[in-house]
Amino acid sequence: EILALEQKNHETVDSINQHKTSREFYLGFASDPQQFIHKWLISQVRDLKVMTDQSGNPEEERLSDFFYQPWTQEA
Repeated sequence: EILALEQKNHETVDSINQHKTSREFYLGFASDPQQFIHKWLISQVRDLKVMTDQSGNPEEERLSDFFYQPWTQEA
């Protein structure tokens, strides 16, 4: 019985933490959507580079023409 209550308590705490993370995510978006998306995209690019073990050229990626290449249609 105590183990079941401890398990339920653990699940409740996990749920609260997930809701807190979601709330912070959406509050960040609500406060400044443009900056939020910009930071999120930078984070996604960084994660993709780590996952694919690629190193890019930051100066090239900074230019808008970089994102109009054919490979972007696949993304």
